[in-house]
Amino acid sequence: MDWETLETDLSCIDIENSTYRITTDQSIESLAASIGAMGLLNPPFLTTTDDRKYVVVSGFKRVAACLQLGHANIRAHLLNPGCSPAQIAELAICDNASQRPLNLVETSRSLNLLARHMGDPLKHEQACRRLGLPDHPSMREKIMRVCLMPVAVQEGILEGAISLNTALTLDDMDAEVGVKLAGMFRDLHLSHSKQREILTNLDDIARRDRVAARTLLEDPQLQALLSDPETSRSQKANMVRHHFRSKRLPFLTFTEEVFQKESKKLTLGDTIRLQVPSGFESREYVFTIGIKDLSDLEKSIKSLQNALNNPALKNILTLKSIRTE
Repeated sequence: MDWETLETDLSCIDIENSTYRITTDQSIESLAASIGAMGLLNPPFLTTTDDRKYVVVSGFKRVAACLQLGHANIRAHLLNPGCSPAQIAELAICDNASQRPLNLVETSRSLNLLARHMGDPLKHEQACRRLGLPDHPSMREKIMRVCLMPVAVQEGILEGAISLNTALTLDDMDAEVGVKLAGMFRDLHLSHSKQREILTNLDDIARRDRVAARTLLEDPQLQALLSDPETSRSQKANMVRHHFRSKRLPFLTFTEEVFQKESKKLTLGDTIRLQVPSGFESREYVFTIGIKDLSDLEKSIKSLQNALNNPALKNILTLKSIRTE
């Protein structure tokens, strides 16, 4: 690929044209300080449009930094007019990838940029391999959706708050619902597994009750919880999970709450644990005892004997019938 290095007026560059923009980082303060002190060491690449305007291929931040510094001209590499759009796209991606690992949104922009200029799927795949981009068709299709998602979802991805799988699920939902959920996940700092739990519960409730997910998110109880200034982020996260879980599995949630309340009344001490059957689907409860010596064993036996006469134990052992009724 051929180019010539020249000095051009910054006003001749169409800074609004972001056809070849890959980077998601818009900060230019440190770069402007560096250029101000050392000069522009790495000129940006430009190409021309039909109206003879210059378009940035790579170096958007360098151009922006020079503008902020009040420079009138900039030294740049102008690509030969014979360069094809596909070659220019590869150069833009290569120049960005040589400076840092591309994040998921930048990778998505790169894949879409290549796809726009390479109609042949085989050539697209070969270019991806050359540039170190995902070349598996299924993964490419998923990642290509990212840069077309709402800004709130993309920002969540960049923050590490939203995974690719979660983002794809949000993208399949009503746009307003996806944005609201993305905001909630980012605000509450929920792990990806907890996000998946909420999404599963939300979907199940909506299908079972034949109600829109948007309506469930507008629930006054949920909104009051999220906007409560006295509740910490971690508390809100647990309460939101409980909110959706209790609506999806009301009987199981009720049973768990009764168990927690009654088990505290048993006063079994620190050496005895009462384990519940998974999902309360069976009647088999398990007592585990940890002892260091015979004295501990004697104390544990006395605690178990006291538990036999405690009405709370009977209440616990009948929890399955409570749930079944």
